[in-house]
Amino acid sequence: MKRIGLGVAAAIGTLFLISALGSLFPPFDVTPPAAMLASAAMIFVAALAGTWVARRNFVAPAVCLSFALSLFVIYILHSIAAVAGQGDFFAIATRNSLFLLPNMAGALAGAIVGQRLFRHRWRDERGGLS
Repeated sequence: MKRIGLGVAAAIGTLFLISALGSLFPPFDVTPPAAMLASAAMIFVAALAGTWVARRNFVAPAVCLSFALSLFVIYILHSIAAVAGQGDFFAIATRNSLFLLPNMAGALAGAIVGQRLFRHRWRDERGGLS
């Protein structure tokens, strides 16, 4: 359980690092498909980092982290819309649910690819065959 917690912390730290590096570049007009792909790529890299640190099956924590972050974004959007008098949570969630699917796919793919990449390394550390 300790390794899974460390993996989640590494995934969150990786997301913060990628976001910080992304903020160094000047802003430009991003279309929704490009934003969805960028978000999925960020989650993919974060799940890969979490799997590397956890050295365990990290699929469920990666997907849960992705879902929790999506809910957090929807909550922030709801808070902003509520000030403008347009705070219908269900409407906001349905409009932004399209971002949820690429994020889940990125988290799932990152955790599975991480398991496959790092499985041989774990066997070698324990003295097994690769």
